[in-house]
Amino acid sequence: MLLRKQNLIWLAPLIAFCIGFLTAELGQPKAIAITLAITVWVGIWWVTEAVPIPFASLVPFVFLPAFGVIDFKEASSAFGSHVIILLMGAFLLAKGLESSGVHKRIAFNIINAIGGTSAFRIVFAFMVASSVLSMWISNTATVLALIPVATAIALSANNRDFAVALLLGLAFSASIGGVGTLIGTPPNVIFASVYESYAGNEFGFVHWMKYGVPVVIVTIPVVALYLSRGITLNHKLELPEVGEWRTSERRALIVFWLLLYCGFLGNTLLEVGPNLRE
Repeated sequence: MLLRKQNLIWLAPLIAFCIGFLTAELGQPKAIAITLAITVWVGIWWVTEAVPIPFASLVPFVFLPAFGVIDFKEASSAFGSHVIILLMGAFLLAKGLESSGVHKRIAFNIINAIGGTSAFRIVFAFMVASSVLSMWISNTATVLALIPVATAIALSANNRDFAVALLLGLAFSASIGGVGTLIGTPPNVIFASVYESYAGNEFGFVHWMKYGVPVVIVTIPVVALYLSRGITLNHKLELPEVGEWRTSERRALIVFWLLLYCGFLGNTLLEVGPNLRE
């Protein structure tokens, strides 16, 4: 039974493709053929439960806009609003990064690359790592991932002022980093939705980053310099080490880069499309 379900994962889209191709060959419009094929695909997965039913339910949402049957806003209207879908995607991405542990690897690599012997460089390294992560996952999850390491380093320094600067920098940078991307924190998405309803123009992913990322780049070093002013460390601190890459980390990183690529590609098509039509 398990083997049959595994086979149906691949047989369902193959059967759907054949039905869609035959329907088109019989003279039906392309939109009808694609819709019928996707309906058959989802129906097979639903009936046989080859994949979880909620996962199968997302197939029309992905492929109907991808093949031009409807646009993404029409597809997301079934869920209430395309803003809800954007938030859902951000939450799923964050959960995947956290479950795989790749967010800690990214943070530790940044800390090891920047960190040194001075209080400023260590505080700055943690703030950069925190801000980069908080662009993609929640501020709370970012702090929870880094707080054990930051606490251990703060205790080993045996310097109260340094400990305060490091922990405050971690908290501040998580909030600052959330400004960098549209999915960095839910208020960003809500603002983009309100802006679109009043201005009539979509506030795209890259459009937001043009304003948000410079704010992060300028603010992080200024705050780190202010927090670490006048603090001197007496000895070199041991920074976290990273182990071997795990399969789950590689897969999560591939999904992350694919989503990032699609975000930039979608913004480029939105900007270039009107010019091509002209």
